[in-house]
Amino acid sequence: MTFAVTGDGATSSATFTYPADPNYQNSILFLYNRDRGLGIIEATRPDGSVGPTRPLSAAIGEQIVVTFQREDQTISTCIRLRNGQQSATDYCNF
Repeated sequence: MTFAVTGDGATSSATFTYPADPNYQNSILFLYNRDRGLGIIEATRPDGSVGPTRPLSAAIGEQIVVTFQREDQTISTCIRLRNGQQSATDYCNF
């Protein structure tokens, strides 16, 4: 998963992209910023890809929950936002 972060501080935002993945065909994507209490909802493309999404209010280091919801399954992860490709080990604090 990749985020493009623009701006700085309270006015910063991020767009999300995800490559084609048959596991996410006909899914709904939820992006939620736990630190700001804001989010967006978008549908995946027919091939399971996403984005770039509308901008999400977010800054580097904030906790972002990424959820793909299908009719039969929901897959979710929470990451610490960074610009570009996300870390596979930098998860949120719960």
